[in-house]
Amino acid sequence: MAWQDLHLGEVLGQGASGVIHRATHRGQPIAVKLFKGQMTSDGSPYSEQAAWIAAGEHSHRIGLVGRLVGHPQGTEGLIMPLIPPQFRRLGDPPSFATCSRDTFPADLRLSSTRVARIAFGFALALADLHGRGLLHGDAYAHNVLEDGEGHGLLGDFGAATFSTDLGLQAVEVRALACLLDDLLAHTEADHLAEALRDIQRTCDDPQVTRRPTMAAAANLLRGLTP
Repeated sequence: MAWQDLHLGEVLGQGASGVIHRATHRGQPIAVKLFKGQMTSDGSPYSEQAAWIAAGEHSHRIGLVGRLVGHPQGTEGLIMPLIPPQFRRLGDPPSFATCSRDTFPADLRLSSTRVARIAFGFALALADLHGRGLLHGDAYAHNVLEDGEGHGLLGDFGAATFSTDLGLQAVEVRALACLLDDLLAHTEADHLAEALRDIQRTCDDPQVTRRPTMAAAANLLRGLTP
């Protein structure tokens, strides 16, 4: 999609690899990710573009509309749909204290039903990637937009990798366990929360080969999701 056909608006957010702007393309609302350079802590823009294109469409992932061409400074960019305003980032990035775990507002309160829906969608999105020979590589709450009712959209393919390695897939199963652990810390105890905690422990098994595949984890969550 040509740069001259775009009209950029305000910044919606940014990460290690780029800045996301609200924009229009020939009058249609879109979002544009402009990469910060030819190499960032997430890697090359070309790698991210290749992974995002290979990922295809999924109801629990942020899709891709096109690739930017013709930027006057040669900046690489991706065109994405503009996500409705009710979708908000599920968590905040890790702090120096949490290191590898996301952070959340202390007053956050989630129903167990909402947590089940979020986790199920998260698992479905990752299972589909694994089936396509892709690892997301950055599967955290801060890379999920959620609508307040449990429907989440996984985005940001900056750390994605083409791989079918079962051990690495098991690492992402643990990422699901970490997400559940984080969200359940903000959930009142009930029967559904207890069942979710059982799945969390299964996905966090220290014996990696005993962890379920992501598809199997999604099926476990399916049975608990209203």
